[in-house]
Amino acid sequence: MCGISGIFSFNMIGDIHQIHLQSVNEAMEHRGPDASRLFHEGSVGLGHRRLSIIDLSSAAHQPMTDQSGNFTIVFNGEIFNFQPLREQLEKEGVNFQTQSDTEVLLYLYIKHKEKCLNWLQGFFAFAVRCTGGTIRVRGVISTCV
Repeated sequence: MCGISGIFSFNMIGDIHQIHLQSVNEAMEHRGPDASRLFHEGSVGLGHRRLSIIDLSSAAHQPMTDQSGNFTIVFNGEIFNFQPLREQLEKEGVNFQTQSDTEVLLYLYIKHKEKCLNWLQGFFAFAVRCTGGTIRVRGVISTCV
């Protein structure tokens, strides 16, 4: 499974701790040997170690940012029903750049915010950075019915 990490700082003292995100990401190398990336913007830092399973391309690396640049996600787990969710989002006009469940989750979150959890089947944890420095985090275990 992949590894995700993040730091949200509330003040300048917290901003200093952003430097530790790289070492946290390196410490999780065993969780994801295929890729390692960081995202920093203002008070938000996100890290990801990738174990490539669904979409092996570099386009599916994380942290992943939507086409508008307003949302960035790190995600660990698997969305079992991502294909039908993807098909629905495509009908609603979303143009995907990858074949990954991460991108489906990102656009489902953009459209429905926390209510996206009502449609997800799988096991996962994720964090989404929204424009303006806010960050929303979810960790959920859901079973397929």
